[in-house]
Amino acid sequence: MLKYTINFEGMFATLGSIHSEESYASEALALPENVMKHFRKTEDHASVYIFDRGQSSAEAYREMKGREGLRFVGRLLENRKVKVLKEFDTKDCGFTHGTLLQDALVQLYKKETVISKNGKESHKAVPVNETFRIIRFKPLHGDQNILLITNILDLPAGDIAQIYRYRWDIEVFFRFIKQELNFSHFLSLNENGLQVILYMTMITAMLVMIYKKENEIGYKTAIRRMGIELESLVMALVVIQSGGDLRKTDLPAP
Repeated sequence: MLKYTINFEGMFATLGSIHSEESYASEALALPENVMKHFRKTEDHASVYIFDRGQSSAEAYREMKGREGLRFVGRLLENRKVKVLKEFDTKDCGFTHGTLLQDALVQLYKKETVISKNGKESHKAVPVNETFRIIRFKPLHGDQNILLITNILDLPAGDIAQIYRYRWDIEVFFRFIKQELNFSHFLSLNENGLQVILYMTMITAMLVMIYKKENEIGYKTAIRRMGIELESLVMALVVIQSGGDLRKTDLPAP
């Protein structure tokens, strides 16, 4: 099993991690770990960390909220059990992303293992000692309600929903590196080789995205034109270095 976890910030990847342990198959372990690694390196930034329902650990949310300056918006399963502490008014709040159903301060529940006197093991749900804000709404186009969790209290519910919409940029980026840069194939089976492939792919992705933005073209066109221009540049360098005599480069005669 191999798992890549990549942080994406606006236009570029900012941190990549490789996990080979089976425990990292769960996003609830891999995602918070990457967030904390990135946050420690870039404190006092204005970023908001966004993640999907894969991050479901109440303890991870508690740990992230405990770091001063770390702001996040995540998504919970619609049936996630919470303890409501305070409800906010959902009327006349200018929410434009659908129908706002709930805006509240809550505690999340987590499962704890309990051993009875006769040695039997059981599980019970207990609230985590931390307060979060949840926003539940029905989107304009869709039948399934969306339940968001955040530690941001000073923004209206509409702004939180808009922040979460930027998560789609992450999906577009992953689709780009998998389909256009063939990142879904293993070119090495050792850890060092996998690290090299990861960072070479990220560097290539960065160059392609800059080229695409500067020339206002699509991904496929950017990759094709970059290939043509790089080939022309390499040939020009070969000609310059050989003084016009390609035999000096041990290349076959043109």
